[in-house]
Amino acid sequence: MEEPAERDNELRQMGINNLWYQAVQHGKPEAATQIAMAYYEKLKDYEKAIEWLEYSNSIKPTGKNSDQACTVYSAKRDFKEAIKWCKQAVDLGYEKAIAGLGVVYARDKDYENALVWLKKGDELKQDGAATNLGMVYSQLSGIDNLNKEYLKEAEKYYLKAIKDFPKDYVAVSNLVNFYHDKLKDNVKASAWAIAGVGNVFDITSVVELLAYNW
Repeated sequence: MEEPAERDNELRQMGINNLWYQAVQHGKPEAATQIAMAYYEKLKDYEKAIEWLEYSNSIKPTGKNSDQACTVYSAKRDFKEAIKWCKQAVDLGYEKAIAGLGVVYARDKDYENALVWLKKGDELKQDGAATNLGMVYSQLSGIDNLNKEYLKEAEKYYLKAIKDFPKDYVAVSNLVNFYHDKLKDNVKASAWAIAGVGNVFDITSVVELLAYNW
């Protein structure tokens, strides 16, 4: 496809104008992908990011540019496009996209496919797979009148996430909130919050949580 416009000022503003020559004149897909993610992360310009990701893909489809396209489309909440790109990343052998595909399915409320792909990611011990499995089962429990089996599965995966990634702030926070909000078990919620002090939480945030928020 035709290369995107150079936009000297924007590329210079981001300090990446040299990448334009690598992408356009030397045909390096990774350079086009870097430009795309700079537009996405620094300028929050999703459309330009997608334009560069599609250009990168036209040079050579790679797992990384496909995965990044999945990320941008998911941020835009265009989940059908996100799923298409995530699947391409997986087909190209980019294993990191497996759990990501499950997350996109979950965001699209396709919980059946979300569980399939997140479990594949969990088998590979991919970051975020287990805690997102907990979130999916927790959401399913809410749809099904606090189904106890779903709640058990949610708790199992939340605990597994902490076992696999003990310093993961999101995993610990998800477990604490699950006990407090979903199971109404304030003892366990407080215990896990306190256990996180010095590991993932600072003591001030835990005191504020327990004394003022709860």
